[in-house]
Amino acid sequence: MKYTCSLTIDHPREAVLTLYKNMDNYPLWQKGFVGMKSIDGIPGEAGSKTELIYSMNGRDVTMVETVRKASYPDLQETLYEAKGVWNLCINTFEADGNTTRWSMETDFQFSGFMSIMSIFMKGQFRKQTQSDMEAFKHFVESELGTSQS
Repeated sequence: MKYTCSLTIDHPREAVLTLYKNMDNYPLWQKGFVGMKSIDGIPGEAGSKTELIYSMNGRDVTMVETVRKASYPDLQETLYEAKGVWNLCINTFEADGNTTRWSMETDFQFSGFMSIMSIFMKGQFRKQTQSDMEAFKHFVESELGTSQS
């Protein structure tokens, strides 16, 4: 399942990326975030692997984040793997004056029970991605103020 979500954040790209790359900010904008543990490399940098734990529907879900590319300030390509789910996210950050256009191309692949569930929840994945992006936008604009104009 492939789709793209995007939005505009009312702050310059450098400020947005500073907050985006700081994994200590995850609990401030990622719903259900419980914790993380570095497995290999520097978290958020190319080649790194980090274990991420989220609370979802009353149970902890563990996934491994592998940063495939980190060509900041333009691009971050990250793979997330959990039981029955493989998710590749290609994030691009386009500067447009005092705003940043964030786009995320997402490719989900499923196995086992999750492949059956994905058929019924197709729209929910896109909706969740857009909601997570909106939460980050709100976090940035709350942290830095709502307008740079």
